[in-house]
Amino acid sequence: MTHYSTFGESSSTRSPSVGNLSFSVPYSSMSNSDKPIAFGGPTITTVPNSDAGSEIGLSNDFRSAVALTSRCNVISLYSNPTPTNKGPDSSLVRDLERILKDKQFTDINFSVQGKEFKAHKAILAGRSSVFNTMFTTNTQESVANTIKVDNVTRETFEDMLLYIYTGKTRNLDRTAYALLPAANQFRLDELKKICEDFIIDDLCIGNVSNALILADMHGADELKERTLQYIKDNREAFRNIKSTALYHSVKAQRPDLMHDLLAIFFDY
Repeated sequence: MTHYSTFGESSSTRSPSVGNLSFSVPYSSMSNSDKPIAFGGPTITTVPNSDAGSEIGLSNDFRSAVALTSRCNVISLYSNPTPTNKGPDSSLVRDLERILKDKQFTDINFSVQGKEFKAHKAILAGRSSVFNTMFTTNTQESVANTIKVDNVTRETFEDMLLYIYTGKTRNLDRTAYALLPAANQFRLDELKKICEDFIIDDLCIGNVSNALILADMHGADELKERTLQYIKDNREAFRNIKSTALYHSVKAQRPDLMHDLLAIFFDY
């Protein structure tokens, strides 16, 4: 008896299975129209008989193969498809970045510190609930050709647009502290989380006060918690707390944080 199996199954008789597409069938009882053929329309070529038996080889563009060997009376079909998902460097990301750079078919302009940025309402609205509301409600922004954006530098706005279109970030060592407020302003939660994680990993004695103030100002709860924990773990460095830059920065800019900050040292 000859058995037919797919995707590299063994030659032993198997019951029909949907999961691995393998089944058994008497080869001699098949009509010509029922005999195994390769899926997807590949061509079958016959190799002359040899002492070891006859073989049928299968060739197609997807590197599939079929082999019929009389010695073990098994026909096997196996395939090794090439993955189509290439991750963040896929053609989709490249195409969206090109669309942003080429500025074709744009329908909205932004003025940021005197520089004009052209964009596409549909992409912005699909990525940001703030832009979606801006373009769909009866507001001045929904009908204006140019929108002036305050509180964001031109460099930060450019980096934010790059993220909106492609999901990419760049130079976070220079941009994270500016991007986080922009991400919070335009409700780009994933970008905000990316900036938080970077700042957390980069915490040190020299930047901890800036990180704490930033977290408190823009509702970055995880960053605030981790920053306070960092201060607690390194409180020996802030032993004379009232003479430190951390103390004076927090007192001047976020006085409500003083309770959280001083509680660390009262427990010391």
